[in-house]
Amino acid sequence: MRGGFLISLLAFVIGCSTGSGSPVVPETPDENPGALTVHEHPGIPSNRYLWGIWDIHIPADRSSVDITPLRTADLHLNAVRLLETWPCADCLTFSNLVVQPPNVVSIDLTLEYPHTMKKSKLTSFDVRGIFISDGDYDFPATGRNIALGVGVPRLLNADGYTHLFNPTEFPVDQPGPPALRYIPGKFAPFTDLSATLNPYLAFAKDEPRRMFDVESVQTRTARVYLPDGPVKFGYAIDCSWMPIDGPVTDPFVDFPLSANCPEAYQLSVWAGPGLSLDPGAWTWIYATVYDHQGVGTIASVTAEVPEVYSGEVDLSFHQELEDGGFIYKGAVTNENGAGTGEYPLLIRVVDTETDENLGQVDAWF
Repeated sequence: MRGGFLISLLAFVIGCSTGSGSPVVPETPDENPGALTVHEHPGIPSNRYLWGIWDIHIPADRSSVDITPLRTADLHLNAVRLLETWPCADCLTFSNLVVQPPNVVSIDLTLEYPHTMKKSKLTSFDVRGIFISDGDYDFPATGRNIALGVGVPRLLNADGYTHLFNPTEFPVDQPGPPALRYIPGKFAPFTDLSATLNPYLAFAKDEPRRMFDVESVQTRTARVYLPDGPVKFGYAIDCSWMPIDGPVTDPFVDFPLSANCPEAYQLSVWAGPGLSLDPGAWTWIYATVYDHQGVGTIASVTAEVPEVYSGEVDLSFHQELEDGGFIYKGAVTNENGAGTGEYPLLIRVVDTETDENLGQVDAWF
């Protein structure tokens, strides 16, 4: 998923196109399960795994980064010996903390393949580092809460958003397998992170099918906005994987597409030329969706702009691109009479498939 933080492109400028206009279509923009598998019982179809969850604390003087692991090996849910070893004790490292005054820091996150048994059968897909924080902005139609304002820490260069593993919807007292819960560690300083939609950075995003090879060492630079004072947030790494019968010589070919994440793995979004303040003014919204399993598994694409329009706007399939993307298009009207300004726009892509343990797993931007 491309772009910076949450898309906020609905600019309301007096004199822009009204309902009589017809905007031009924008140019096209360009074997590892972890110790904590989401399988509660053998045979339940799920391909989502956690490599680890951490609490992170940065003091007010920005002099250090304190990291508290929240998982231990005794939480494994799979009897296979390979999965009984905590996979990510030291596979994630933080380095090059650079302060960019007044309130932004950049941090290099280096992720190494976690298992010592480096077999092609353990190749992972769609590995993501999820930035879990407090939220301060609500999208009422979809019921999601995100970090958006100056009072909460937030990732500025997100590839996308996910609801997985947030403490509100995956609490410690939730029934079912422990791997589906945001379980605090013995020395965890907090568990009250409130955002239910959190941004992530994708690792190995330039590799075919976003494969994370068993020899991989991948680094992403996170740009994080930090409010004044000490800050805290969580960090989780999840991936997709599935067991394969027989040898794996070429992971790209030998793993079926069901080994990838079922939801869309990349989104890019545009709004049209803005809205005027005239009654009935409208503009287009475009979303380009990339899904490993194809357009046939996309159930719906919607947009929510709470200050502008109540509810969600349906986006319809518009065209397929040569690079495998699918453009969806819909019109939004200034139903709520929003004044001149820029307003948050949330895109949701619903998949036709659901996870037996996690339920519906949507893609967001």
